[in-house]
Amino acid sequence: MNARRLVVLAAAAALALGARPARALDPAAIWGAAYPATSNGPCPATILVKFQALLRAPATFTFRWDRSDGVADTTMHAPIANDAVHPARLETTVKLGVRDAKFHPYNGWVKMHVLTPFDYLSDPVKFTLDCGAPIPHTTNGTAGPPGTVK
Repeated sequence: MNARRLVVLAAAAALALGARPARALDPAAIWGAAYPATSNGPCPATILVKFQALLRAPATFTFRWDRSDGVADTTMHAPIANDAVHPARLETTVKLGVRDAKFHPYNGWVKMHVLTPFDYLSDPVKFTLDCGAPIPHTTNGTAGPPGTVK
């Protein structure tokens, strides 16, 4: 089989599997990490999430943060220029958690959502937060150890 026929067959196989050719401005890679990845309090806790983004070709992009707790990112972030050689470094902080069943534990995430010049949603950077069990309440509504009445 000649080389040209192999290229044609490989392209046909990729199309049959639903692959699409990479656009010049698609991200080559977006990756990140949470610091700390696990927090056991005190609460509220602040989680630092750092991302790096590398494009396939030099371009400027805009983005927003998507979070598991549903908090909307309304900040107008400055456009980020990327030279397609050095990754752009971005970070955000997440501050959340109270002593409540919702945060015992809470498995959260942050995604980087590239808005322009293409639409791309990164894989989630995950973190776990545990603020402890809810503070028990007595029948009259004041806080105290289980079984006490004030």
